[in-house]
Amino acid sequence: MDDKYKSNVLWASTRYAALQRSNVYKKDAEDLDKKKFRYFLKDYLLKNIFKVYYAADISESQLYELINTLIVEAEMEHSAVLRNGKLFFGNAQKFVNTYLKSMWVVGWLVNPPPHFPVDSIIIKELKMKSKWTKMNEDGYTEVIKSAKNKLNDSAKSIAEWELHKYSALKE
Repeated sequence: MDDKYKSNVLWASTRYAALQRSNVYKKDAEDLDKKKFRYFLKDYLLKNIFKVYYAADISESQLYELINTLIVEAEMEHSAVLRNGKLFFGNAQKFVNTYLKSMWVVGWLVNPPPHFPVDSIIIKELKMKSKWTKMNEDGYTEVIKSAKNKLNDSAKSIAEWELHKYSALKE
């Protein structure tokens, strides 16, 4: 199986995970505008993550930079289609982290990504109360800190911890 096929599968799973029940779009958003936004997202992930971090490593600071850059660029180009004219941190982290997690799972990252896709399943597992779709950077950082406190000998990183927890919860 070639990398182009895998890349398309990764994009499809990222899109599904990050857009389902996420309230990214404003209520009266046009389908064409939504499609343009999805093309923008796919292009962002390909250029800024796949091409940069394929067979490489990503740091926590680089991850935060990717998320924040996605927010800025999305709002500059697509505010008309976005809920309240902005891309919430929770939505942006879900796109970036889901794509990185998928790259790691298929062996395209040297090491596990620094974080994991924060969503309602993992927030509930951490016994926290917040909505990932409305999460700001501070709320996200609190979830990450909580996950780091859960690490044990069976997982060397929070990405591994989340992968095991998420898989067990989905069985």
